[in-house]
Amino acid sequence: MTTDIVDRLRAPRFTFQFAEGSAKIRPRPTPRLPTKLALDAADEIERLRRALASKQAEIDA
Repeated sequence: MTTDIVDRLRAPRFTFQFAEGSAKIRPRPTPRLPTKLALDAADEIERLRRALASKQAEIDA
């Protein structure tokens, strides 16, 4: 799954459309992380924040 996300983030940011006598450059939509992955990352960040606060409390005591 991580490889898929990296590939999407590396994708070109613009699309090129060619028609007779004109060319258009349009921005591509920003790739979004899957909701489950974003929620898992938020949970992990919160867990690490709590662990850091706990260690800091031990050091201060």
